[in-house]
Amino acid sequence: MSTKKDRTQELESLRESIDSIDARILELINRRLEVAVEHAERCADTSGTDDVEREDRILRDLHKDNDGPICEDALNSLFRKILSLTERARAKRNIAVLGPPGNNMEAAAMRFCEAIRCAADRREIVHRSSFEEIFRATETGHTHFSVVPVEDSSEWNVTGVLDRLFDTPLTICGEVNLPVEHALVSHEKSLDDLCSIYAHGQALEQCRQWLDSHCPDAELVPLGSSTDAAQRVASEQGAGAIAGRFTAGHVGIPVLADDIGDESEMSTRFLVLSRQPVPETGNDKTSLILASRNKPGALVELLKPFRDQGVNMTWLESRPTKINLWEYMFFVDFIGHRNKPEIREALNTIREEAAFFKILGSYPRDLMQDG
Repeated sequence: MSTKKDRTQELESLRESIDSIDARILELINRRLEVAVEHAERCADTSGTDDVEREDRILRDLHKDNDGPICEDALNSLFRKILSLTERARAKRNIAVLGPPGNNMEAAAMRFCEAIRCAADRREIVHRSSFEEIFRATETGHTHFSVVPVEDSSEWNVTGVLDRLFDTPLTICGEVNLPVEHALVSHEKSLDDLCSIYAHGQALEQCRQWLDSHCPDAELVPLGSSTDAAQRVASEQGAGAIAGRFTAGHVGIPVLADDIGDESEMSTRFLVLSRQPVPETGNDKTSLILASRNKPGALVELLKPFRDQGVNMTWLESRPTKINLWEYMFFVDFIGHRNKPEIREALNTIREEAAFFKILGSYPRDLMQDG
């Protein structure tokens, strides 16, 4: 005769078996997606008709092998969902960035593709002429992702992007920290042969000391982007441009002098936006927008739950609300995922006290930080 203790142990053993089976199912589904993607990359042609016929054959074979207890309708529903996930994994990823081609925003998008293991033949970089068009491309479903710059280590931030984050339905699904590379590119063989140097205005400022020291007689000409500068140099004798190696390679111009920036270890932080949130990874960051009530010490009190719960804030940036004079909203980044119990508790307390509260997303920290 079994005792209550025996039954409890049997139930616990069954639960452990179920948990083990669930983990195995997840492992196998992910492996199926990986193999399907690899198959798609190796195939020269995968027509839609062949895919449909193959799916029908898969389901027919599964029905023959099915000994229950799962019924035919449930089997169809389950595997059509898996086949749909497979198709999504094989689909080309369209990523909106600010043009022109060859700039550091495209470089950040390429780094993002590397991080999510999106092969070259399954991605398309879509260039737009403004940040508004970038946001709209993903909001309307024309692209899967938008990549936008938000700040760099020299303490500037992209106000147009910050303002747009206020009302977009998109969620942050990743970040990329891209080192700022300043090189002097030219077809000339010597710095002494340079009469003009083209560059984005910000690049000129960030390389001012080096230029004054090494090219004191060259005319410095600001342009709208590093790509514009490099393209100008491509067909002009006696000219050089300040650009990164990615841009130089895109345009096809040799590097004449490398690492010419006045400050070392500068980087630009890019956010990756999509219509869908991403799963928790265990190495996450969360971004949100807050507005405190208009009273003395309101912001300090509003952020106090982070301290109480031991949450590490990494960024705090203010922007005018554009509603009432001298009222501000605050962009906040902190380490951890919104679903962690201590963070969830802190956010619930802040939400109750804030005049405005919006979570922009929880996402993996710097997607390329380990490589």
